[in-house]
Amino acid sequence: MDEIISLPPFLPLFIGGFMLVFLPASGQRTILIAAPFIALMAVFSMNAESIFPLSIAGTTVQLLNTQEYSLVFGMAFCLAMIGAGLFGFHYARPKEMAASLIVASGGVGIVFAGDLISLFFFWEVLMCASVYLIYIGNTKNSEFAAWRYLIMHLLGSTFLLAGIAGTIMDSGIAAFPAVQFGWSLPHTATEWSAWLLLLGIMVNLAAPPFSAWLPDSYPAASPFGMVVLSIFTTKSALFVLMQIFAGSAPLIPIGLCMLLYGGIMALMQNLLRRHLAYCMIAQLGVMVMAVGLGSEAALAGTAILAFCHIGYNGLLTSSAGSIIRQTGKFRMGDLGGLWRQMPVTSGAIVLGALSMAALPITGAYIGKHLISDALSAIEQPLYLFLFICGSSLATYLMFPWFALSGKSKTTKSTEVGLVMQFSYCIFAFMALSPGLYPGSLTLLMPHHEAMANYTLLSVFSQLLMIAFASGGFFLMLPWLKRQKGILLDMDWFYRVLIPHCLKLANHFYTLAEARALKWWGHCFSWAKTYSLRLFSESGTLTKPQPLSINAALTVTILLVLLLVLYL
Repeated sequence: MDEIISLPPFLPLFIGGFMLVFLPASGQRTILIAAPFIALMAVFSMNAESIFPLSIAGTTVQLLNTQEYSLVFGMAFCLAMIGAGLFGFHYARPKEMAASLIVASGGVGIVFAGDLISLFFFWEVLMCASVYLIYIGNTKNSEFAAWRYLIMHLLGSTFLLAGIAGTIMDSGIAAFPAVQFGWSLPHTATEWSAWLLLLGIMVNLAAPPFSAWLPDSYPAASPFGMVVLSIFTTKSALFVLMQIFAGSAPLIPIGLCMLLYGGIMALMQNLLRRHLAYCMIAQLGVMVMAVGLGSEAALAGTAILAFCHIGYNGLLTSSAGSIIRQTGKFRMGDLGGLWRQMPVTSGAIVLGALSMAALPITGAYIGKHLISDALSAIEQPLYLFLFICGSSLATYLMFPWFALSGKSKTTKSTEVGLVMQFSYCIFAFMALSPGLYPGSLTLLMPHHEAMANYTLLSVFSQLLMIAFASGGFFLMLPWLKRQKGILLDMDWFYRVLIPHCLKLANHFYTLAEARALKWWGHCFSWAKTYSLRLFSESGTLTKPQPLSINAALTVTILLVLLLVLYL
């Protein structure tokens, strides 16, 4: 079949982001919803032969090409952006609306990028717009968090660009490579390029030790900004990881490390949005592990779980943003009893938590069931044990427990408006639809026959795991009391250690400067005193001397000059 030039889904988002700032308020809100809706229609109109080539300096760059799972991720991004737009419909500022659409265009562009050159272009668009969205977050930490985000992602972009350059130089083409890593160290230039590509992707995936940027920067954005950021950055990196590194064995322990590390850190947080950021890292760990497994079932489960994660994570982040807007409270320890004051938001929180727990009838159950079956098939008991341990941390209970249970610790707050409630509906649809209708995403995936089915044994085992995890959570409650303050991650090194080192270096520099000035002052004083002693009116050299002394001094000076000139 002939290839068809189609409308790129990123184009309405990109154009809408630049147009929005020149429109009145009503036009801005219209563009905020209309641009992702048009992009969604463009996704539905695409097929495997859709292309959009662009000639630059004699080189053809494929800005549009449908890869495996592109349609699933593209639909998820556009739907979630509509939900995010409804969430910020009345409260988002024009700059935030424009930046969010540019962020969305970068994420959708990555999903449909046809080669490594276009991938890097959209990668940078996503990064720059995300930095700006954090910078204008209007929180006390926004500016510094934006700079830290920029530094970390410039590091990741450097790795990615080096890997892309090495891959193109080695192969001569800019097509996506297919790499499967083993446990051996890289030796050839091709292997080094692949490792650099992986490092660049891992920075955007917030894999340890690069994980600190996510809980540092996302909470520094506005509530609307965090909803947008949580949709695109990590999921677009996950998509690239699926396309290039599917079946790479080292990704399995990396994903399990993310699952355990993110879960443990989430249990220790008091700040609401930092807790959700670590929950995000833990859930991404499951997907990274599944990419490492590389089987058709594992990759299908990853795509389904990513689609649903965008939905239930949108529920949780938008609910947290609504609570912050209505109560002004950022800490879970300051919340409680909100189900009486905000029943709809409370329902969204509960639904998001149940989806995170992979309760049967939710889409996450289908995705995690496929992934756990693929993990069992490789017959690695240690990996399976760590996966069960990470899934049993019950981080999904913290937000609803501290926000909804007990007596209210906040002033009287009201429920959010109908438009924001409708955004909950879109996120809930994304979280539930693959579970209620397991075949709803199959037509968008290349291996649609690899789907999980509800069986009595699988449903019972999942419910049993949720029951045991919940029981463990309630047993640990005495040790989970919220404390004030921020528990830092690896960002301790550049938020605490490096500033202290700089202060110490500045202190030593100040001391050295003071000593140098003091020494220079002594030297200047001695030189001034000695010069006055020699050259003042009554000095040694200027006072009247006998003729013999003046003649001898003159001859001595002339002899010294002759020696200097002729030797």
